[in-house]
Amino acid sequence: DIEDLYIDDFFWLHERGVDLIFIFSYFHLFRKLYLNVFDLETEASWKSGVFSFLIFQVVVFFGLVLCCTHLSEITLTIAANIFHTFFMFKGKAYWFLFTDKQLNTDTLIRLAYAHYVSAFYLSFLGLLHGVDIHYDWKNESFYDGLSSEMLWWDEALSNELTNFFVVLVFITLAFFLLFEEPEALSYEIFMWGDIGLSTDVRFYGV
Repeated sequence: DIEDLYIDDFFWLHERGVDLIFIFSYFHLFRKLYLNVFDLETEASWKSGVFSFLIFQVVVFFGLVLCCTHLSEITLTIAANIFHTFFMFKGKAYWFLFTDKQLNTDTLIRLAYAHYVSAFYLSFLGLLHGVDIHYDWKNESFYDGLSSEMLWWDEALSNELTNFFVVLVFITLAFFLLFEEPEALSYEIFMWGDIGLSTDVRFYGV
């Protein structure tokens, strides 16, 4: 029907959009490496760009797991094992983020929220990176010719991004402590279907 057709088109366009972002981001990175653009005046842009690129990988990982396919099972297991190794195999530290090494309701809901929140945060980082490409604040001689309004705007943007990230952390902790049942945070807000209403979707992708 019309709704199913819209859903299929929406996810197809979503996947193609991610593909284009990947392609152009690698073109952008390799172009800078080829031009050997490494100097003090571009330090801030490189830092914000690398951080944006890393966050982009995190967003893609969260979205890939939400596909609920066998590849999602493998990806989740690899990520949980890496997380477990990072903590030197002490306890089950990966539980706080992934709940388990296999797909289940808790994991899907947590990663769904993380996928959308981190994607919006990535958009702010991309904006900050665009500003840093043209203006770098490490070199004081680079201030010449810049208006005080532009300096104020960049500092205000950086402060807003930092405050936004802090607020997200506190909101995440609050929801983690207040809503013990995963069904309390409806998965329906972000995805179609009734996965959020099911009691368990373990082995859903197998």
